[in-house]
Amino acid sequence: MCLPFKKKQVFISMRYKITESELRLAVKKSLSIAGVCRELNIIAAGGNYKTLKSKFKEFNIDTSHFTGAAWNQGERYRPVNKKMDLIDVLIKNSPFKSTTHLKKRLFEENLKEKECEKCGLIKWNGKEITLEMDHINSDNTDNRLENLRILCPNCHSQTPNFRGRNKKKKNKLED
Repeated sequence: MCLPFKKKQVFISMRYKITESELRLAVKKSLSIAGVCRELNIIAAGGNYKTLKSKFKEFNIDTSHFTGAAWNQGERYRPVNKKMDLIDVLIKNSPFKSTTHLKKRLFEENLKEKECEKCGLIKWNGKEITLEMDHINSDNTDNRLENLRILCPNCHSQTPNFRGRNKKKKNKLED
């Protein structure tokens, strides 16, 4: 007598019973462990993450296509440690948001000097001065080189658009 084929169960916990093929399909469709949890209707919690990771290892399931957190998936995906090309950063409507990292890259690439472009200060009280990056037209997505300037905190605080100053006035004038 032939017994019916029984699918091997993967016990995620006492609450969830999932087959190996269901797990493989969910992994194939997803870009993260959270995505696998959503696909399998499992609560995305630490214990389930740990169990899923062990099942991936146990069944030798490839997760190399996982991108991790939601901010790093889809068409925007790029390896986390790979720097964007400066050509893609120094444009109007730039997707690059970190002025600190941009300022550092401008110094590294010798596109800007480590001195205030207004008063020329390099040191303050014998120490290297903290420099800030200013967007001349106050649009912080306009990273064209001609719109960026390096200023000391004192000179930066004297600009008309310092820390969003006059933004409301500008918007009222545009309406």
